[in-house]
Amino acid sequence: MDSGNYSGYLITSSSEGCTDSVALPSMRVGYTRRIDSLVIANDGSGYSGMVQVLNSDEIIGINVYYESVNSNSLDSIFISAGSQSWSNGAITGSHLMTGWGPVVLNPEPQTICAYLYTADGCVDSLCRQIAFYPTIAVPNFFTPNGDMINDVLEIQSTNTDRLLQRIYNRWGQLVFETEQPDLFWDGNVNGKPAAAGVYFLEVEASNLYTSGRPIMQRKAIHLIK
Repeated sequence: MDSGNYSGYLITSSSEGCTDSVALPSMRVGYTRRIDSLVIANDGSGYSGMVQVLNSDEIIGINVYYESVNSNSLDSIFISAGSQSWSNGAITGSHLMTGWGPVVLNPEPQTICAYLYTADGCVDSLCRQIAFYPTIAVPNFFTPNGDMINDVLEIQSTNTDRLLQRIYNRWGQLVFETEQPDLFWDGNVNGKPAAAGVYFLEVEASNLYTSGRPIMQRKAIHLIK
């Protein structure tokens, strides 16, 4: 009999031709073990339903916990994350955990799976769905002088569905506003070039997983001519 988990029934019969049966509890036969948990470690993580949402600015670690068994056979752990993968080589029966970190993941929604391959040919797996919060990077200045270099106040963002930008002059007057992630201020107000000087930016980035709590940043911006 191969190793693995087995279940069955005990069937009895009488000389009168009557039969009865009872289900037997599942039993593990031979050497095999299972993954207990797959942990995606990230200080800025949260949850949106069953999806773990990560902060890509924080260190990401992957830890796999599994059963200890009385065997000297060598098992192995394999991690699959989209086009990326990691393997730990070999683990013995007494090991309880293996991990990788820091790891760099592609900043997009994906499924991470851990596979435990045992020496007797069994495979156990456990998967987690992950996604990422938006990130934003705001420059300190821009130079809208028509030379095609820094002509707009371009805000770099990732994992962003909505990018709210509001820009005010030094008197608190709103001079630019948009919610489009690919539209940026070109230094004009009502079709005319704005004066050089300091302006104030408010930006909010959100996606499906921010749950009404966007990533926010406020910053003074220099318009240079």
